[in-house]
Amino acid sequence: GFISKYKMSNLKKFSAKSTALEVIEDHDLRGYEAIVTGGSDGIGVETVRALAKAGARIVVGARNLDKANEVIKKIRGETG
Repeated sequence: GFISKYKMSNLKKFSAKSTALEVIEDHDLRGYEAIVTGGSDGIGVETVRALAKAGARIVVGARNLDKANEVIKKIRGETG
């Protein structure tokens, strides 16, 4: 294929136990936008956190606005 054997050997391997932060590591998402549904709970929060740490602008969709605002405030404090 178009990816050389050299590049294939350097690709990170992920599993079901990989975290969002591990997957997004070394990616610069400044200038990108993402929509995360369910962003106020569970895996949605971790997705928002990882995308924010990579520099993306995020729109958080959630059923509970108060909870979503708490999550956003906390993540803004962590990521700046």
